[in-house]
Amino acid sequence: MGSVKVVQKLGVNAFGMERLLPSQKLIPLFTGTISALIGILVMWGWHTNNATIIQIQPQFAGMQYNAALCFFMAGVAMLGICKNYRLLPFILGVFIMGVSYLTLIEYVYHINLGIDQLFMHVPLIRNETSPGRMSPNGALILALIGTSILILSNFVTSKLEMKNLLFILMIVSLILLTMSFVGIFGYIVDMPETYGLGSYTRMAIHTTFSNILLSIGLISIICQKAAVNNFSFSKWLPWFVFVVVEVMTLSFWEASWAYMERNERQQNTQAAQSVKSTIKEEIESRQEALLRMSSRWNVRSGGTPYKEWSQDALNIMAHQPGYESIGWVDSSLHSRWIVPLKGHEAILDIPLIQDGSYSESIQSAMKEGKSTISPIFTLKSGHKGFLMYAPIGKGENFKGMIIGVINTGSFFEQVFNEVISDYNIAVYYHNELVYQRHPDLTQSNMHNGVSYIIKKFDWSVTSWPLPMLIEKYHSWLPNVILSVGFVIALMLSLITHLAQIAHRNANQAIEEIKTRRKAEQQLILYSNKLKKLSLIDSLTGINNRRSLSTILQDELSQLKQGDRCLSVILLDIDHFKQINDTYGHVTGDSVLQKVGSILRKNTRSTDTVARYGGEEFFIVLNNAIDRQAYEIAEKLRQLLAQHIFYCEKKKPFQITCSFGVYQVPPKVKKINEVFEVVDGALYTAKNSGRNCVVLV
Repeated sequence: MGSVKVVQKLGVNAFGMERLLPSQKLIPLFTGTISALIGILVMWGWHTNNATIIQIQPQFAGMQYNAALCFFMAGVAMLGICKNYRLLPFILGVFIMGVSYLTLIEYVYHINLGIDQLFMHVPLIRNETSPGRMSPNGALILALIGTSILILSNFVTSKLEMKNLLFILMIVSLILLTMSFVGIFGYIVDMPETYGLGSYTRMAIHTTFSNILLSIGLISIICQKAAVNNFSFSKWLPWFVFVVVEVMTLSFWEASWAYMERNERQQNTQAAQSVKSTIKEEIESRQEALLRMSSRWNVRSGGTPYKEWSQDALNIMAHQPGYESIGWVDSSLHSRWIVPLKGHEAILDIPLIQDGSYSESIQSAMKEGKSTISPIFTLKSGHKGFLMYAPIGKGENFKGMIIGVINTGSFFEQVFNEVISDYNIAVYYHNELVYQRHPDLTQSNMHNGVSYIIKKFDWSVTSWPLPMLIEKYHSWLPNVILSVGFVIALMLSLITHLAQIAHRNANQAIEEIKTRRKAEQQLILYSNKLKKLSLIDSLTGINNRRSLSTILQDELSQLKQGDRCLSVILLDIDHFKQINDTYGHVTGDSVLQKVGSILRKNTRSTDTVARYGGEEFFIVLNNAIDRQAYEIAEKLRQLLAQHIFYCEKKKPFQITCSFGVYQVPPKVKKINEVFEVVDGALYTAKNSGRNCVVLV
């Protein structure tokens, strides 16, 4: 029972963890309260469809409902720890861990466990990869916060080594605090990579702020518990500094890589859009040229004469490279004209449709009167190519077609001649490569490119940066950040270590100085005490003969320099030997003590009372003439004669004293002269019957 009372008195609970003092609870109480209020406010924003509370700004990430709920519970759990509750923080810590770790599992394994919208079914934040799911870095931070709360709740740590556990928790809390500050910095400088991870949900600005509050609260509780458990973090401070700076460095290193990759993706996307638009423009320009030929044919009653038509076709081929030939087929779809004729004689008078392979695009052109393109196939020349149809009339007025035979290699070579030269481009038709800009280069960097499908032509086009452009994208900045950050972390940790050494040495020096000063003060006090003892009579507590000589000599010196006056009194206890013989030396000593006390109490503060020797006492009276000195002596004589002394087992008795009084003239220079004169006056009083005052 006694040990239990001692434990309770020290504020230690049954699990060996201290109960926090009221003054120590302020920081975790404040941070826990603010975190809980933020969680409640955001949850209220979700229930009231208030997007401003959820996102703060439209361009910011929003706090998910699960995250708000976890912050509310974390704040309440921290308040519970301050109130020395164990079960409540334990339950809340388990809940926070469950939600956070399950969210991380969803991200890692790309699954949906149904917890993202478990408490809120209508997402307010759009354009998300997983509506309702908190960010991965936010989930990681909350998972670690929940774990820390679980441990600090004292519910599962009764048998664990507290020092090691508190050290680990301090490292974790510092990492969380640093990651949160990096997120806040990212919002300030508009660097989303610091508070997001790829295309996943990003941390909200009030999420990072709440993480900072909870981390500070955890650090405060950890420091308080460490202090009560006699564990100091001071020797680990350089390592803490190294961890904080290194975590910050790694965060910015990862963010700089993500920033570069984002820029690379944007550049690649822009390049792909440029390729796509260029292909469309070139196709459309050729279609328009062929349609102009078909229009000129259609407006003339007999069609375009061959000579004029062939010249027009040659001009088109000259200004728009990629054609192998341009031909005309009549309404029966038989090839009648072709330029250049050389090399293409075999296809004259041959029907265009033989096996029905191209009937769909041809029929579409005949029916709608619009230019169409055939699928890519192998031309008579052996090259890959496609046909471009420009119908002359449509429907019942169909009079034939102008057909352009285009070599894909020549066409794409011309199209991409001056377009994004830093990119390799590949064109596929039904997964078959029909063109590659740089066929001699490998496709190892193809994963960095962008692929898209031109549905109108059923072409798949991929563009990806060449190695030299990738090197340009991959700046040396991340490596510089990593290297410089590591050096700074080492330097700051070393500076912290040196500062600790300097501080420790300074404290030691201060303690040595204090000890030395204390010793000096004690020495001075001892010296003064010795000096005082050397000047004070040990029995009566008044000045002794040595002190009297010094004081009287000073008075004589001042007497010579001014108009001051000085008188002295010498008194002797009458028949003191009889008192010792009758009552004993103890009583005699008490008589001497009482006489000294009466003399000191009944003289002025400027006067000096001293024991002259044996039963004789000497009084130095400043600024007192002979008559004043006589009156003082007479008063003292009467007081001493009236005082009654008591002795055990014997009758009370009284004493008398004889006094000699002398006013010292200015011409006297030596104290011995004063002693001789006043001693003579005392002698006269003794011979005059004692118990009297004699003035000389």
